[in-house]
Amino acid sequence: MTKRLRELLAAYIRERYGVELAIVLERPPKIEMGEAASPVCFELAKRLKKAPRMIAQEIANALGRVAGIAKVEVAGGGYLNAYFERAGILGRSNRREQRGREERELNAETQRTQRRIRKIIVEHTSINPNKAAHIGHVRNAVLGDTMVRILRHAGNRVQIQNYIDNTGVQVADVVIGFLRMEQRSAVGVKMMAHEPKLITTAGICMRKRRGFFAEDRARAEKLRGETLRAIEEGKGEDAEIAQVVADAIVGCHLRTMARLDIGYELLGTRK
Repeated sequence: MTKRLRELLAAYIRERYGVELAIVLERPPKIEMGEAASPVCFELAKRLKKAPRMIAQEIANALGRVAGIAKVEVAGGGYLNAYFERAGILGRSNRREQRGREERELNAETQRTQRRIRKIIVEHTSINPNKAAHIGHVRNAVLGDTMVRILRHAGNRVQIQNYIDNTGVQVADVVIGFLRMEQRSAVGVKMMAHEPKLITTAGICMRKRRGFFAEDRARAEKLRGETLRAIEEGKGEDAEIAQVVADAIVGCHLRTMARLDIGYELLGTRK
């Protein structure tokens, strides 16, 4: 029974989360807590950056009916506790027939799990790293997260992605704003990266850029071209400041979404 449970959990975790783990089963301290308990969700939590109990609830809901196991429940901070059908197991007279039936049921369960191997990618939020998240960004994040929860509830394997355009015109403009409009030094910008006022200053720069660029369009095009080229090549002070500012602002975005219990499994960038 424990071997079957290990195999089923390993197969499900492999197909659902794309993670290969050795399944550890422990004996709970009290029989009221079941016959076997697995702490696997704590290891998964480190890799998926999600709460262990949330992962355990997802697995318990998705496993469904398992031959020989009465139920699988979530316990504590994220344990999976299995309750075996002890009376049925002890009372069977034809163990060979039962073993064959259980193997067939396990194969059928494995096949059902394998049918969920298709991975669905949901990309949402995708805020340019040059300003704070506004209500429109939060709306998109909530819609995307809702879609993810519905798909996972239906038994699909889903990966959440958030694309960060850290080399676009918006980032170039905010670099120009810090270094040319605000007359900040590279060292000063790096020091601001650890303070909330960085994202506020970035927003001010973005609001003031139209006037600054309108004063001298030739200068604006030249600055933009030079800054974009430096960012794309990853060379010089402009590229360094772009990375510092983008990383700091993305961190602010992620903390904002975390307060809404919205997370991501992959942050994609152009570099």
